[in-house]
Amino acid sequence: MLDLRATGPDVPDHLLTCMPEPAPPARPAPGKPRDPKASAHWTLDLADAGRDCRTKLGKVRGILKPEGAERARGRVDRRGGRAVPSYATPLFKGWLGLADADAATANAVAFGIGLVCLSLAKGIITIANAWALRPKLPPAMGAAAVINAAVDEADERAKK
Repeated sequence: MLDLRATGPDVPDHLLTCMPEPAPPARPAPGKPRDPKASAHWTLDLADAGRDCRTKLGKVRGILKPEGAERARGRVDRRGGRAVPSYATPLFKGWLGLADADAATANAVAFGIGLVCLSLAKGIITIANAWALRPKLPPAMGAAAVINAAVDEADERAKK
């Protein structure tokens, strides 16, 4: 007779048990406080046992659900890159009159928005780097001084 059983990935035996919880330090006499040094060592041993168990559980989770571990690591990176296109695409589709467009058109619009955002980010970084090399700050930081410095700089550029 043929025996068909589904088996999952193999989890090493050393990952299936955690360090035992340490016993609290003994009291010198009933009702007397425990030795502070022994209590501190017990607290550290307890933290080590918990860390050991959490570490092993994380390794088991990575073996059983590798896509979950991968997803958790890249979550922040992917959210930042998708935020502007995902929010702006429906607005641009409506503005361009493509509200009933298919998925390929929506993806093309999102791609275009992403390229524009990357270009804007590069421009902002270029401006910031140029300013960092030769910062021009007015001697007084009042609003009038800032405006005058901007006007003077614009005049200098117009003369060139």
